Amino acid sequence: MSRYLTVEEVAEALHVSASWVYKHKDLLGGVRLGKRLWRFPERELTELMAQSVSSWPRSGARATGDGQAREPSAHQSWRLD
Repeated sequence: MSRYLTVEEVAEALHVSASWVYKHKDLLGGVRLGKRLWRFPERELTELMAQSVSSWPRSGARATGDGQAREPSAHQSWRLD
């Protein structure tokens, strides 16, 4: 049986704020257990993180829509929202 994590546990594991976890609850597989109670399946979160890491381009290059990698521009900023 899969363990379900609290918002705080997910935030700590991902090194993000609890508000970021709430904002991205659909992406993270959040399950609503009450009016304001959310839990996140540990197995799905682990699989999502593994997929994300394995799909990251290496050496700072970013993948384009056609599968080619390109270097980020100097004025480009990265955002987590």
